[in-house]
Amino acid sequence: MKKSDFIAIAGILLFAVTFAVDRLIKPMSATLYIVLVAVSMVLLIVGAIVSRKNHR
Repeated sequence: MKKSDFIAIAGILLFAVTFAVDRLIKPMSATLYIVLVAVSMVLLIVGAIVSRKNHR
């Protein structure tokens, strides 16, 4: 697996864990939820950028 794959998987897992904890276990504050989702999206974007740079 490439580095970009690991970054993308980390972003997806962070989003999934954040969503599951918020909905199933304990509701989070809106600020914490937004921050964690934003971090997971940044990881996905960084993974895509790294992947594109490797294809050139």
